[in-house]
Amino acid sequence: IQSQLTSCAGSISQAAGVAALEEVTEEELAKNNEIMVSKRDYVVDRLAKIPGAELDVVPDGAFYVLPDLSEYYDGDDAALCLDLLRSKKLA
Repeated sequence: IQSQLTSCAGSISQAAGVAALEEVTEEELAKNNEIMVSKRDYVVDRLAKIPGAELDVVPDGAFYVLPDLSEYYDGDDAALCLDLLRSKKLA
């Protein structure tokens, strides 16, 4: 997350953002919003079914879901990440 907080988007991404704001219709934006809300709700629902997983804040405009999974791996987040990487190829 640090890179998104401490650096800016490249010029191509900035130009794409301007084009999106100027050329994308409200209907397209609404459709994309529905898709993103559906995806968010899916992830939040799945997390709610994991015993010990806590989600204090449901995102309301971002792609990030930051659950507390400290009940797993004795709170060792690095061990959790390494296990997910090795067993599920999830980075």
